[in-house]
Amino acid sequence: MSEAKHTPGPWGIEQTPEHNWIGPMRRNGEKVDQIVCHTERKGLKDSIVARNDANAALIASAPDLLKENDQLKARLDAIKSRNVLNAIVTYCEKCGHSITEDGCAFCFTRERDQLKAELAQARAHNAALLEACDQLPNLLCDVGQLLDGWHNDGTCWSAWDESVRKRVSEAQTKIEEGNKLRAAIALEKGEK
Repeated sequence: MSEAKHTPGPWGIEQTPEHNWIGPMRRNGEKVDQIVCHTERKGLKDSIVARNDANAALIASAPDLLKENDQLKARLDAIKSRNVLNAIVTYCEKCGHSITEDGCAFCFTRERDQLKAELAQARAHNAALLEACDQLPNLLCDVGQLLDGWHNDGTCWSAWDESVRKRVSEAQTKIEEGNKLRAAIALEKGEK
């Protein structure tokens, strides 16, 4: 690493109509505490003022650039000395664990485990629904017989009775179609 023989950073810019004053900023961040250098602004063409403003920003970033350069040199030295693992360590933005080219194993594992838990919950819910669906045909058959029994005495069917009987029949048909489809899917997957 470079030994700092320059004015320590970070540096900022105090811009006035006449100059860009560059150096470490005061605590309030509004004015330069110690002027390192400046660029002119007063009486110059707008294009030159813009260039001088850009130069001031580049000069003000010098301590940060030097620090980054020193870090890159240290990484390069580590690579050269075959200490590759310590040189190229990046960290996951989500969890802070070190990652490889393939991504963060910790986040992947956590997300995979979460998906497995959701899948298990969905399967349990699906199993409960399938069990209820398996019982539904018998229940509908019982309802149909019950409706028939109400009218064994020869009374007329009301419009409501006919409506219920029709809905029961439609539900039985849909359940039979669903069972056929479920059997076909199971056969396709090689299940029993």
